[in-house]
Amino acid sequence: MGKDNFHINKTEDQFVIKGGVVKEKVTFINNPHFEDIQNQILAILDGAQVSIWVAIAWFTNQVLFDKLLEKAAEGVSVHVAIFDDGINKKHGVDISQVQHSKIKGSKQGLMHNKFCIVDNQIVITGSYNWSTNAETRNDENITVQHDPKSATKYSVEFRRLIG
Repeated sequence: MGKDNFHINKTEDQFVIKGGVVKEKVTFINNPHFEDIQNQILAILDGAQVSIWVAIAWFTNQVLFDKLLEKAAEGVSVHVAIFDDGINKKHGVDISQVQHSKIKGSKQGLMHNKFCIVDNQIVITGSYNWSTNAETRNDENITVQHDPKSATKYSVEFRRLIG
């Protein structure tokens, strides 16, 4: 008997494994996107049932903000953390309509994060700010991570950022 409570029997030309515990394999999905990013984000947000936490440097994309308002109206907890700077003050969406935090960079520079946590199960992260320029002018990317352990790490960082 092996230390994992299984043993191997040999019968003629076959080996048979007996005993032991088979652990369920957890599958993580990481999908990168380089095109049609706004629609990829909208699709993920559509599925939110509990919470959407967004940490984004610049937020000027009204389409994405309207989706957050829609989800908040459905009872989903929405919290947006943005960089407290002139761009967001002058061109940003009106985040006063949802729970929000305006934050500075903790290292005397920019709060340059770009991530969203949905239901503490899915993380959207990458170069894409939720801005009109990111959608219409820039080469950008996101990765959609279906990974609860990773989402928890991002949730801890979100809470640290909003202090």
